[in-house]
Amino acid sequence: MAIIAMTQHIGTRAVELGRLTADLLGYRFLTSDNLYAEVAEHYHSITLQVPRCGCGLRVRLVGSLEERTKAVASDEKLAIAVAERRVRDYDRELRARVQTLYNLDLDDPVNFDLMINTYTLPLTMQAKLLAELALDIDQTIGPENWQQMRDAAVAAEVHAALMLHPKIGHAPLEVQCAKGRVQVNGPGLVPPWDGLIYDVARQVEGVQAVEVVADEQPMPVRPS
Repeated sequence: MAIIAMTQHIGTRAVELGRLTADLLGYRFLTSDNLYAEVAEHYHSITLQVPRCGCGLRVRLVGSLEERTKAVASDEKLAIAVAERRVRDYDRELRARVQTLYNLDLDDPVNFDLMINTYTLPLTMQAKLLAELALDIDQTIGPENWQQMRDAAVAAEVHAALMLHPKIGHAPLEVQCAKGRVQVNGPGLVPPWDGLIYDVARQVEGVQAVEVVADEQPMPVRPS
């Protein structure tokens, strides 16, 4: 089942388009509200976490400042001037966050597979386009591509589980996965920290084995 991951300019009707597309495909539809707050804060643009293995689409939704301002004013019951300021502030903050976390320009089309102006055509037409692309992916992608996607998903779940642990938090860890075998790299992962990392990672569904590799520097520990 192909993954369609959307990131939006505020006011580009992502939820409406996402629900329409999911309904056409019979897919489950998830928003950032479905994610743990701490994880959503760190992975602010989930779309950029979708690996380039052919099993999914990175979609960027855009629209004119005028149209988006009207949408935000209507949705949030704001005056036009206030809504425009909110749109500009949101765009600036999100762009800066993505630049900091991923060293990527959120407005660079190279970082996405498809960019859609949600105000140029009816949402129902755009949903049909996305649904057809997803079906084509399902029919053409091979088992090795899906394995890469599963490994990426497992690595992301392990990383999220580690971040949510009160003694680990935002420690600088790198998580990789190949056919269910997870490797976690980070500074100071010596006893007892290596055992803690192992125990947390092993609880994630899909993990077949865990290897913890220590760098030389001590790992900063988040207070309980």
